[in-house]
Amino acid sequence: MRSCAHVYFDQDMLISTIHDWNTVNKDKDEPRMQPVDQAGWSASSMTEAYEVRDRALPSLLLPYSARSCCEIDGKNGKVITLVRHAEGLHNQDCRGKSQDETERLLALMEYWDPPLTTVGTEQCSATAATVASNQEARPDLVVSSPLTRAIQTASLVYKPTRGLESEHSQPPIIATELARERISRYTCDGRRDRSVLRAEFPHVDFSEIPTEEDALWLMKEDLPDDLSATGCFERAAELMRWLHAREERHIAVVSHWVFLSHLLRLFPKLTKEHTKPFANAELRYFTLVSVPGADPGPTRLPTTMSGPSHFSSI
Repeated sequence: MRSCAHVYFDQDMLISTIHDWNTVNKDKDEPRMQPVDQAGWSASSMTEAYEVRDRALPSLLLPYSARSCCEIDGKNGKVITLVRHAEGLHNQDCRGKSQDETERLLALMEYWDPPLTTVGTEQCSATAATVASNQEARPDLVVSSPLTRAIQTASLVYKPTRGLESEHSQPPIIATELARERISRYTCDGRRDRSVLRAEFPHVDFSEIPTEEDALWLMKEDLPDDLSATGCFERAAELMRWLHAREERHIAVVSHWVFLSHLLRLFPKLTKEHTKPFANAELRYFTLVSVPGADPGPTRLPTTMSGPSHFSSI
């Protein structure tokens, strides 16, 4: 039996009905989803939908298992795959270092927009094999941070594939500043010039990158602190609105763990299992559904949003 989360709307009310989830996944290492009567209301989903609407976000992010298939009303929902980039040079060189040593290394310009390591490339190959083995895991569009390690990850994970039974072309890849890492003082989070990136990655659409140089580098997102930054929350909310407005039904977003932490914490009903730091080249699957009556205006963020208390996964 195929497990699925069927999400649909009845007028202005959101109903989230979970079919056979706990039965199918009872012996798997999966978070259990709340069972609800098929004809009834999911109070937690309704509450979260209204909280999202109150924050002026047009959509609600719901989790589902990568081992299951999510059936979504085509008019209201889409699949969002969140991906953290594979191992970058800075990840390799900072591993096992103290916080002070990490701070010193990442003040050096040699780590400006670093590439993937050999291990990172191997991680991409493993993740690409997972994607290639499941036709439903291939997105209609890949949205990438414009930082080199993210574009490399997007290009390698969602590369063209040719198998015995099927052949898949590479989905379109578009880079956007909305998906880049939280902008702080670490040189690894700076962007190379747009013309350099275009020359190196001619298959990527850079039309969403408005400036040649990294104009955002001076616009730091480190208040009240760089792990729970108001500016990064606002940018994550803007990305969610941008994804909501696009016509593609399955979009993969390749980004960075601190930014993804901010994005997922916009939806406080997601569990710690869903919002914990990503491993390099890790995929997580979600559904994005419209919230009736949402006003896509300025984002009103919750007053408290506690974030990660460590910096071990930079």
